[in-house]
Amino acid sequence: MQRQEHYYVIANGRTISDYKSKREAVRHAAAIPDGELGIEVRMVPTVLDLVLKVEWYDMIAAGIKKEEYRELKPFYKQRLERISFHTGGATPHGHPITDVSVCRQDYDVVRFHRAYTNTTMELECKGIRIGRGKPEWGAPTDKDVYIISLGDFVKAADMATEPKMEAVRPVVNA
Repeated sequence: MQRQEHYYVIANGRTISDYKSKREAVRHAAAIPDGELGIEVRMVPTVLDLVLKVEWYDMIAAGIKKEEYRELKPFYKQRLERISFHTGGATPHGHPITDVSVCRQDYDVVRFHRAYTNTTMELECKGIRIGRGKPEWGAPTDKDVYIISLGDFVKAADMATEPKMEAVRPVVNA
């Protein structure tokens, strides 16, 4: 699994800043006067955020559905694929060798949102591939899709409390 390093500036026992580069963290730490100061490095998982329809969200939360599908569209290609070019060497006839490979992004965790609410759950991402999915789990029957394989729960469904609507009493003009 690929994880990103984050550098946290700690002053007097509390985290005051988060940086993705060590250089920025050290520069900020140097500007802090007296006191107990430190820089802590933590590994932060890479998270893929996806919004699901309620039906699919509930199936994943119940442990029935073990993979999620996304269409082969430019939006998901940008989020789920990384293209790398390798050059060097030559063929026996003197033509340069250029190798183009498509690698799936390495996400540690998939965070699913139940429709457009604050209710979420996080599962381990076991990998992303292109293929045909299961129609009973929402995959189209006639075309390839991105298949996101899911592992164990990292964080179970977080049932955010939805604001309740209060009954409104009608205004009666007397």
